Amino acid sequence: MLASLITGAKDIGSFQNTLQNGNGGFGGTGIHSGAHFTIGSDPGGDFYTSPNDPAFFVLHGGIDRLWTIWQGQDLNNRMQVMAGGTSMMGGGVQKLTDIVDISNVAAKTYQMKELMSTVDGPFCYVYE
Repeated sequence: MLASLITGAKDIGSFQNTLQNGNGGFGGTGIHSGAHFTIGSDPGGDFYTSPNDPAFFVLHGGIDRLWTIWQGQDLNNRMQVMAGGTSMMGGGVQKLTDIVDISNVAAKTYQMKELMSTVDGPFCYVYE
């Protein structure tokens, strides 16, 4: 599934849908959503419980790495793309100008477009 996710998804929407729902379409279990059912000592995958498990951070590091590999295959056309809603249950359509407020840990806000690269903006890391 990982290889087909990385090479088969030609746009951000299909990448995200496969990552979340697998090949089963909406309501299926993909790499990301399926892993949450085993993290946080909750077989139901409680969204608020899973960050209490150290495995959560390994999972999300892996998800970030997958996205970075996918993005790097066509960097010029995938650097500033996103899809989905502004909340877990949809919300409004995300925009690159949406604000990410991290004032609980630093006196800073970012626009999403400033956070799309791991080697630019506030980040400075690569996966090997």
